[in-house]
Amino acid sequence: MVVPTHFILLSIISLSLVSCLKVVSTSYGRLRGITEWSDDSNHKYIFKSVPFAKPPLGNLRFSPPHQPGSWAGVLDASRYSPACMSNSTQTSHPQDSVSENCLYINIFTSEQCLKDKCPVIVYYHGGAFNLDSATMFPDKFILDRYVSEGVIFAIPAFRLGVFGQLYFGPSNVLTENLLVFDAVQALSYVHNEIENFGGDPTRVTIMGHSSGATLVDVLGFSKLIDPDKKMFQQIIALSAPGMFGFYDLVVENSFVFAEKLGCYSGTHENRSNANIAEILSCLRKIDGYELLRMQRQMEEQDGLNFRSIIRGAPFLEMNGKISDLKKYTSPRNLIYGTTEHEFRTIDYRNPYISGCFLDFENPVAVANHFDDMIQYHIDDWINGDTAGIFISAATYSAAMARAGANVYLFETRQLPYSFHVSDMQYFIGIHREVWHFKDMDILDSFYSRMLVNFTKTGVPTPKWEPLDPERMNYLELKVDTKNKTGPVMLEGFHDQEMQFWFGDMMEYDRNITRLRREQGLPPESHQVSVQLLSTKKAKTTVKMKYERDTTEATVVKTTKLTVVNSKTSAIFQQWWFYLIIALVGIPFVKPPLGDLRFSMPQKPDKWEGVLDASTYKAACPSNSSLSEHAQNFISEDCLYINIFTSQYCLVTREPHNIIILKTLFQKNKCPVIVYYHGGSYNLDSATMFPDKFILERYVDKGTVFVIPAYRLGVLGQFWLGDKELVPANLLVYDAIEALYYVQDEISNFGGNPNDVTIMGHSSGGQLVNALGVSSYVDPEQELFQKFIVLSSYETFELEHFKINNSLNVAKRVNCFSKNHQEILKCMRNTDVMQILQAQRTMEDEDTAFFKSLIQAPPLMDYGEKLAEIKKRVPPRKLLCGVTEHEFEKYPYREGFRVEGVFLDFENPVETVTYYHDNFFNKTRNMFNTDSSAVFVSTATYTEAIVNAGGEVYLFETRQKPYSMHVSDMQYFIGIHRELHHTSDMDILDSFYSQMLVNFTKFGEPSPYWNKLDAKEMKFLALEIDTEKGIGPKMENGFHKELVDFWLVDMMELDKNITEQKQTKGSANGEANGEVNPTPMQINLTTLGSPNSTEVILESTIFITYVSPIPPRQTTYDPKIDEDQPVEGESAPIYNQCYYLAWKFILKSCHAYKTDILSCYSFPINNNCSNSKYNRNRSDSKKRAFWKRHSS
Repeated sequence: MVVPTHFILLSIISLSLVSCLKVVSTSYGRLRGITEWSDDSNHKYIFKSVPFAKPPLGNLRFSPPHQPGSWAGVLDASRYSPACMSNSTQTSHPQDSVSENCLYINIFTSEQCLKDKCPVIVYYHGGAFNLDSATMFPDKFILDRYVSEGVIFAIPAFRLGVFGQLYFGPSNVLTENLLVFDAVQALSYVHNEIENFGGDPTRVTIMGHSSGATLVDVLGFSKLIDPDKKMFQQIIALSAPGMFGFYDLVVENSFVFAEKLGCYSGTHENRSNANIAEILSCLRKIDGYELLRMQRQMEEQDGLNFRSIIRGAPFLEMNGKISDLKKYTSPRNLIYGTTEHEFRTIDYRNPYISGCFLDFENPVAVANHFDDMIQYHIDDWINGDTAGIFISAATYSAAMARAGANVYLFETRQLPYSFHVSDMQYFIGIHREVWHFKDMDILDSFYSRMLVNFTKTGVPTPKWEPLDPERMNYLELKVDTKNKTGPVMLEGFHDQEMQFWFGDMMEYDRNITRLRREQGLPPESHQVSVQLLSTKKAKTTVKMKYERDTTEATVVKTTKLTVVNSKTSAIFQQWWFYLIIALVGIPFVKPPLGDLRFSMPQKPDKWEGVLDASTYKAACPSNSSLSEHAQNFISEDCLYINIFTSQYCLVTREPHNIIILKTLFQKNKCPVIVYYHGGSYNLDSATMFPDKFILERYVDKGTVFVIPAYRLGVLGQFWLGDKELVPANLLVYDAIEALYYVQDEISNFGGNPNDVTIMGHSSGGQLVNALGVSSYVDPEQELFQKFIVLSSYETFELEHFKINNSLNVAKRVNCFSKNHQEILKCMRNTDVMQILQAQRTMEDEDTAFFKSLIQAPPLMDYGEKLAEIKKRVPPRKLLCGVTEHEFEKYPYREGFRVEGVFLDFENPVETVTYYHDNFFNKTRNMFNTDSSAVFVSTATYTEAIVNAGGEVYLFETRQKPYSMHVSDMQYFIGIHRELHHTSDMDILDSFYSQMLVNFTKFGEPSPYWNKLDAKEMKFLALEIDTEKGIGPKMENGFHKELVDFWLVDMMELDKNITEQKQTKGSANGEANGEVNPTPMQINLTTLGSPNSTEVILESTIFITYVSPIPPRQTTYDPKIDEDQPVEGESAPIYNQCYYLAWKFILKSCHAYKTDILSCYSFPINNNCSNSKYNRNRSDSKKRAFWKRHSS
């Protein structure tokens, strides 16, 4: 076949085009750049418009930058994006295309760098923070001067003008210096991604000119942004004005801007009370080009502009001293350059200095005084902006040299004239003189080479002497072939200007301060500080979270969202964005409303803008009669997580109490505690604990503390026996989903996702224990590594109880049907308060509760034996505690009832009831069944973990006057505090929570605490009695008598009951061991005495007993009474035992002289054994590892 010539040509052209496009992979997706071919095979590549942050559009306008989203496929990076919004009157070269969607970085690299990893320059453009862009520089110049020399060159954009500088003063919703946050975000992106472009993240030099150099100064000298020099290691600052805007002027400009656009109508006096959120909401709705038009109008008509950053976040405390910025810097090698004349030839449009470059107490007065004087010395004095550059160059250079770094200071004095932008032709290829003289060409031949040498080696040239702060030696950069002169080292860098500003002007400033104080006025700067403090204090009286936040909002970025918190305090009042606090009400799943009621938890939706996480959301619905402290605010929309963190998790403390910020997105810092609240899965909430206690006892000790909510009562336990319709143990799925959220997001809150400890008390303890020992949930220990179980009430409800209670609720809200799908649909359409009331009525009338898990997924297979669970526990570290008396002082409501199982009894109701009636309280060690469930489960689970290779630290709190089930909560979570706190209790209180913190951080509560040995069962008895000299001590044999009695004697009793059931069934000719409901005798011949195993009980103990069910089978049959929920006299025997103690039922029957058989008679369908609810659990296959969102 002959291929057409035109097809061959097209193919060649297509292949050529493809080969010109270079593709790299990043963490967010693949990028396709453009190629400049080279004869030596060191091809150059440019990747333009690489997103390093989400577009700041919509609700993200005027918000801190968010990490970029990922993308599918290959992103075209061959063209520049529009420049950031600008149309200033101050430029004669406006950008061709502008847009708010501009936060991109342009990266120039080469084939050599992709192979060998090259050093990197990150260049921040100038333009007074108001104009110019990251897209205005000639590609060829950058490729020829830097990339060809083995340096990667990166140019990030940042928001300009009002888009990057709007600020109304301290508020909960807007930070200062947005553009600086953009710059830091770009650095973070370079640190994390530059290797994909051939860069070495450990050899990064940041470089800037003019305002870009001021930006480089604050990044490079700040003790907060990158003190460990992880994001960048060297600095090049060229012609940096070092000018910071006046706080009051920036706020004034912002309010004028909002007023002109109709977004603020209040008076000048009421600005401090302005609703900033409403102003922002208004401004975010206005078209971006209209905002730009108004900014231009303010420049032209009012002489007001947005062209300054102010002293504040993220590089300095609000209105902090510039000298402090220089004093505490980390040593980095530095090139600092100026030009001979800088701004001297630029007409002063507004002689008023809009900012300050030194720490004047009265900056406005000093600026006015200087402007008055310069009018008489216009020809021989340098103006204020030029002075700012020279003074900044001298002071920053000297500070860095004193910090121990090598500093290379120079000034370009090339003829015919060197002013503010003259040097840009030599290092970035713009503002090139029309007439380029030979001497300028010579300077051009090595200027950029100095910067390349410095970037690669830390030295611009071997003959250049580093700065001595005492001599202030510097390089004069000038080439004059006519006079045969070249670059030369000089001393005394701008001595005259230094003496004037540090002498005359500082003296004038001190005189102004003295005069103001004589008039009863503070210095100007103090007035600003007072304004800030008074505003902050007014905000902080609401609900203090911790000593670290500011009235400016605290913002945390996650993969899905940005959350904001407004709680503040005075100590760290200036920090915004970094120093975070209690972020509460963060959604970790979708609200379980509508069709999501009784459904598996689903991932939360993303949102735009900043989510307010400063106040708690509603507690999950509950109105149990068991609680004396009902939650104030409840709603089904309750699946939120509350996160308590601190500056310590994002900040490292250096000597002398200096607080130094680590990298912007520092991860894996602090260990994490995820605490699941108790309340019988039926009451209490994730919002009920005192913030101050958590912050002081845990967060201040270097941990992140997390409290997730989960659905309670019927909403978290509704179960019809059909796993395809409604999952069992819904609340457990909520708990696991919270762990997935922590795994995915906690690093954004300063937590280490690889060091997570889950913790719970009471039913929360059972939940934690069940998660910790399950071989289905997290066997690889990826979600959590350690667990803390306190007073765990380890009772699993019998499955048919749960089914019957669920049907009962459905009946009470008129949702009952033979079709379970119809029941579910009706229940989802029923008002939640009606369901809640039905649940409460069941508690009050029938003593029926939704307060237990069942033996089912996701924790285990349906009906799987607990003994089998304990054989397969993952080898984690466990800290496990109980109290001395647990439930001993809790009266049984409506008499004793069997609520579930904590051991594998085949006849749980009969066995547990018999224990209660015959052995409870017979000796000091024979506790009631609820307490027994705690002690026996604690012993068996801890033993299982030790046998699996885990480490266990076991303890019992015995603090006088009495240690019961909730007594210890005052020590570790700050609630249920005794009215009269003895001094001994205070001592215990002083270290109890520290044990938990130690275990969380180091894996052991104390070096002197012996690990549990399964044979000795050694535990710590936790008691303080200073009068008797009693302190914590190790003891052997954790509740040995009680544990042995349950594991040996009660198990034997259970076996005997089973055997007699089977014998009775066989004697009556029943198939499969089924038993007719007739009384029977149980012979107990093997039980030893509770007091001594040597004393034998009487050979035969008789109890009247009825059971129609063979062991391990459910009693529920959906065909009973036309599929109605069984109630009252028709209830199966297990339900009767559940509601009331056997002895009360027996007394009632005998009182009315009713035949025992009739008393317990109820209809049974002969096909019960064939019901799907009645399947034999022993044939169930082992369930595979529970997977996220499996149904």
